[in-house]
Amino acid sequence: MAGQIDVEKNIESKGLEKTLTFDDDPSLNSQNFPQARKILILSIAVLLTTSSTCGTSLASGGAKATLRDFGLPEAYGWEVLPVSIYLVGYFIGNTALAPLSENYGRRLVNLSTIVFYMIWMMACALAPNWAAFNVFRLLNGFFSAGAPATVSG
Repeated sequence: MAGQIDVEKNIESKGLEKTLTFDDDPSLNSQNFPQARKILILSIAVLLTTSSTCGTSLASGGAKATLRDFGLPEAYGWEVLPVSIYLVGYFIGNTALAPLSENYGRRLVNLSTIVFYMIWMMACALAPNWAAFNVFRLLNGFFSAGAPATVSG
């Protein structure tokens, strides 16, 4: 084990790439998956990415009703604020989550961000006031970036 670590350090320090193989367990190689499993994985990835990008505009359709519910005047700046806040969170999320997926694995990052995405989406629906709604949209945007950051490309 110690010799293997030393070899890996030498490979990394020389700038050489280590080749990963599936010799121990070929069933882990995605090229060996049955066609039905490949289609299921692809479908889930497409739906998650579509859901997170559609989340951007969810608040825009009901902007006037949302402002009315929170007792705010109907001004253009107020109407676009939830979308803008979501996109700020989305930008920060992509910047933070892409490196995390390389360090901790795409599956862990993707599954955990989807859970938090759903939690913050529900929080948006139950927001008690305008400020909380926008904070929840920011967090919702951050965690919605998990799918595009991990499954695209």
